[in-house]
Amino acid sequence: MIPEQLQRILLIDDETEILETCRHSLRSCGFSDVLTVSDSRTVMGLLAREEVTVIVLDLSMPHLSGLELLPRIVSQYPQIPVILATANNQKITKGRRSSTASREEPSISW
Repeated sequence: MIPEQLQRILLIDDETEILETCRHSLRSCGFSDVLTVSDSRTVMGLLAREEVTVIVLDLSMPHLSGLELLPRIVSQYPQIPVILATANNQKITKGRRSSTASREEPSISW
């Protein structure tokens, strides 16, 4: 049985195939309430309407990258844990690396 505190997972990735694969994998593990978003520009509106308990956020997306979206999420929804993910072998440059360990300082910094 899945703990009650992990009731709704939000997956954010521009690649719909990855979203569907992750959703299927999570559901097969007992996570039945999985939301997916493929357009990062719609995330903040969805969070205003829907309650989620954890977010999995892709770093590399068109329009609004995960690194741009992360501070917005953390500042408005500090209670929601955010897991950063990427399928790319990209290097996050100094000064753009996200510090999510401290919820008191949601800025992009080392």
